Amino acid sequence: LRARADRRLQLATPQLFVASHADGWAAPVLDVRLRQPSRPVQRIVLACEHASPRGEALSIEVVSPGGRVDALRVGGNGPFEIELAVADGRPQAQAVYRIVSQGTFVPAEQEAGSTDRRPLAFRVLGCRLLPQAS
Repeated sequence: LRARADRRLQLATPQLFVASHADGWAAPVLDVRLRQPSRPVQRIVLACEHASPRGEALSIEVVSPGGRVDALRVGGNGPFEIELAVADGRPQAQAVYRIVSQGTFVPAEQEAGSTDRRPLAFRVLGCRLLPQAS
């Protein structure tokens, strides 16, 4: 029953693992791991939700495997997407993307009665692997 509720398992595929908490919340640093399938992926799209109790902006830096850093700003609560460009199209090539967030919160410090002491950034709701054009 717990495995069914574990968001990490719902998001995972043989090619992709999103290292969120079991409930889908991302820590301030979130790793996304890809192993290229036989039909190479060109982009990974993470469907996310910013749900801070304060509703403040969230600043995100995406560090690609080659060291490139892309910035994203989420102005307030609501849905947003993070797109990860995949450069290495070789089958079985591996890549790790690091998503670093500023503007996180600790539920126990913001919500009355909460005992959750984890620093949280955003929720990961789903992901899509977009193949390279044929």
